[in-house]
Amino acid sequence: MKNVMILSKALTFGGAERAAAALAGYMAKECNCILVVIDDENKTYESDAKIITLKQSVVNKGRGLTLLMWFVKLFFKVRKIRREYEIDECISFLTEPDLINILTGSKKSKSTISVRNLRSAVVKGKIKRLRDKWLFKKANRIVATSKMVKDDLIKVFGADESKIEIVYNICDQKRILNAAQEDCLTDEEKKFFGTGDVVITTGRLTGQKGHWHLIRAFSAVVKEHPNAKLAILGQGELNDYLQKLIDDYSLTDSVRILGFKKNPYAYLNKAKIFAFSSFFEGCPNAILEAYAVGLPVVTTDGVGIREIVAPETHYAKKTDCLEHCSYGVLTPVCDGEKYDAGKPLTQAEVEMKKGISLLLEDRECLEHYKQASEERIGFFTKKSILGMWIR
Repeated sequence: MKNVMILSKALTFGGAERAAAALAGYMAKECNCILVVIDDENKTYESDAKIITLKQSVVNKGRGLTLLMWFVKLFFKVRKIRREYEIDECISFLTEPDLINILTGSKKSKSTISVRNLRSAVVKGKIKRLRDKWLFKKANRIVATSKMVKDDLIKVFGADESKIEIVYNICDQKRILNAAQEDCLTDEEKKFFGTGDVVITTGRLTGQKGHWHLIRAFSAVVKEHPNAKLAILGQGELNDYLQKLIDDYSLTDSVRILGFKKNPYAYLNKAKIFAFSSFFEGCPNAILEAYAVGLPVVTTDGVGIREIVAPETHYAKKTDCLEHCSYGVLTPVCDGEKYDAGKPLTQAEVEMKKGISLLLEDRECLEHYKQASEERIGFFTKKSILGMWIR
């Protein structure tokens, strides 16, 4: 039986960390799989796989000689584990694990890099890009989560196309539906979800996700639909800016930032519509999880999203108006400018508002996209995707 190691930076908050924990758990049922975590502080995610923690802080790595020593210690720890467990393949998630994976690999112990996002959008600077070009050159296998991610790796980082495989994210619908039944909302949250038509979004409060555009669009939605509400699940560096925008629009009764939730599915299950305003994704787990609970989806046509929502179209196509697709409603990508409440909506924000209002007003359209979500999630099951990882 194959011996596999999943190498993750941590098990806190991020989508890559959650994907690593989940994949290790799934693979542990099919082969000998261990999950090695560099830093287990503030652990949020669990896994059914055996977890080995290296207890090296990823926050306090230091600089210069201190950083070098951090990597040297990590190198010897990971190499020892690969030898002790006779690892056939190590699969890494995110930059530090990728680097250690490549450095500790050998002819007997292959190195696979999992690329979860549009790499060129998050890796800036000549030195960092040269580093990543070297990583991809040395990797035995590269797993990209979408066609757009694969193209980006080839065009920007010069990755060898023959090494790249496209493997979409696994979405465990059974587990999600079970978790969705959990009674974990506070009394105040239950009141919020129980007194109106709730639109929900999930994701880190960072520039990538574009939450401010969604809030601005929603300010126009509530003028036509006073009972509509927006729940934002996530935390991040833009929390204060987003809250100020909500306050400036006088939307405190209609829009709530609820923070990070260990079980977001219980909240998704209480909502009516899922809205997404991201600029780029690898394979958006947030949309897959919305599909899993049967939520209709309105989303911007960000990089990597069209492949999921409109697989019948070319993945690089971009819309400039509201577009009805097989598995959701696409609206144009917003411009990324952080406007204040005094500025009029951009055309892209107007189209986003139209998409949300459409599903609030048209019950037939709402039901159509609920059924479409339930159909689409079948493509991302463990059975259909896990075999692509284990080969």
